[in-house]
Amino acid sequence: MDPIEEEKLPELYSKSSIMIITLITLTAFGAILYSINLYRVNQRRFIFPTMLGAVLYQILGARFSGGLSLRNEIWSNMVLNFIGGMLILGLWDMQIGRNSAYRPRNTLSVFLIILILLLIQVGLTYIGVTNLPE
Repeated sequence: MDPIEEEKLPELYSKSSIMIITLITLTAFGAILYSINLYRVNQRRFIFPTMLGAVLYQILGARFSGGLSLRNEIWSNMVLNFIGGMLILGLWDMQIGRNSAYRPRNTLSVFLIILILLLIQVGLTYIGVTNLPE
């Protein structure tokens, strides 16, 4: 592709980046990245329904995961996040287009933000700040 034509392509988070973020965090975070993509391709009318669906999915998934017989809570969250990620990728195919051309956007900053938030959470747990009074 011609470099000038490539500059005209929208810079989007890739499907694989959205899926990885969804798997390691929450479906809602993957939906945020996808919503940024929708904004960049001028499909703004889909942002609110996408985010509302992701939040509802997250709430229903939390209620449902309590009834799962998986031994480890992490695995039940990963399964629910995987399903949520697949739903987001299905939305991509319907709303943005399966074969739409784009430039991949760097996700290093997203991973760094997630890492910083995780380190803050671990640090707060370590010093006992997250224990709520009874």
